[in-house]
Amino acid sequence: MESDRLFFILFGTLYTIVVLLTAIFSLVMLTTIIYHWHPHCRSTSNLLTCNSCVAFLFFNITIAIQIPNLFQAQQQQLTNNLVTPSCRIRAFLFLFACIVKIFSYLIQAISRYFTIILYKRKILLTYRTNILLILFSWICSLVLGSSMFISPVAFQYEPESYLCVFTTKVFHTSFTLMIVAFLLPVNIIVLLYGIILRHTTRTNVIHVENVLRNNNKRNIKVFRNILMVVVVLIVGGTPNLISIIVNRIDQIPWPFYSISIFFITLS
Repeated sequence: MESDRLFFILFGTLYTIVVLLTAIFSLVMLTTIIYHWHPHCRSTSNLLTCNSCVAFLFFNITIAIQIPNLFQAQQQQLTNNLVTPSCRIRAFLFLFACIVKIFSYLIQAISRYFTIILYKRKILLTYRTNILLILFSWICSLVLGSSMFISPVAFQYEPESYLCVFTTKVFHTSFTLMIVAFLLPVNIIVLLYGIILRHTTRTNVIHVENVLRNNNKRNIKVFRNILMVVVVLIVGGTPNLISIIVNRIDQIPWPFYSISIFFITLS
């Protein structure tokens, strides 16, 4: 139907815009930090920012290679061509990139927890510790993504979205991964930032007015970080979680498949 084609062309255009904007922003940030990588700018915070930029660029690549599918004229031709091992690999890479993005938020929260709460343990504040956190996040993402190959139908071409994805139609794999790679990290992030906010608030009580004013600014910054990260993750993951749960009960409307994947891209 013509309306269906317009729908996918619209989403293909939106994907293209979001991917380009995110890629440009990530490249600018990454280039700026690397160019000014001298003792005054060499911080663990900048290191983790670089990791996030790389994670976003990797995600952009995995979605960009599938955008042309949305502009194809014949869906039947897509179905014949994409139900292949290469489609499963593209779906795996997309899932891998999604998990890496979530874990990049998580290790930033862990690093801030080390800096503000466990600052007396100097080993936790070193580059080595933060590099290990980054490596651990990528390895965990790879292991979690690869483990889904245990199901022969977890990675597949989804005719409702024209994309090769980790499908929400298979409940046991999709819900398990949603708990481990989305709900658990989000709750840990909220917990860590909550502890940080509580600690900084309590510290304020025993400080003089000038220091109190500075600490209040830090509290606002911490709270803003909590709010921003949680909102971004909830916006990105909730539609997908709804798809998994509703698909368990009944078939969701076909446009919702594209909408849930697009919200993941926005996060």
